[in-house]
Amino acid sequence: MTYQEWKDLSLFYSIESTQKFLEKVYKIKDIDDAKSHSFKNSERFIFFLKHAESFYKQASVSPLEIKPILLFYGMSQLLKACLITTDPSYPSHTSVLAHGVTARKRKKQNYCFIEDEVKIQRNGLCMHVMKHLFEKSGIEDERYTMKKLLTAVPELSSIFYFQQKEQFITRIEKRNEIVSVPESVVISYNMSDSRFAEYVSYHLQW
Repeated sequence: MTYQEWKDLSLFYSIESTQKFLEKVYKIKDIDDAKSHSFKNSERFIFFLKHAESFYKQASVSPLEIKPILLFYGMSQLLKACLITTDPSYPSHTSVLAHGVTARKRKKQNYCFIEDEVKIQRNGLCMHVMKHLFEKSGIEDERYTMKKLLTAVPELSSIFYFQQKEQFITRIEKRNEIVSVPESVVISYNMSDSRFAEYVSYHLQW
């Protein structure tokens, strides 16, 4: 995140401003006791934002080896701040405090990071965020390779093309035939394969 973005978020570092913001959000979402919830959560909201800022700023001056860890915890703090806006009781129980994703602890022989897998747990921050912020469910116990996750990041596409010399293809059904589209095109739209297929089909009236 840029300096300007942190400067914008610092507007919430006032308890009075944050309390008004949370109360307004809770009322829009028809959450009971909006005023009392906003009063209770304003300091916690600020706490999460300030912690996130500290992690991100520390990451910007840290060695490359530990940047991902600091950025991960910084993002976690931002997600917790977002969660408070939709779930004023967060955390209502200890099971949502864990990260909610696991990786294989004992690595295989000839371990390759890009082929490593992460598994979504039934409880934890990950599923809680998916449910309350994105209204998604049904991905418990799903497994994703690091390759699958990282190729979804548009800024990393050129690295994968260079390192692996692979041409990722998205296939879209056009009536009775299949149209192949380079995934670099899909990535430039910041969409998943399925969403891009829907987008193209709708606008081209396939």
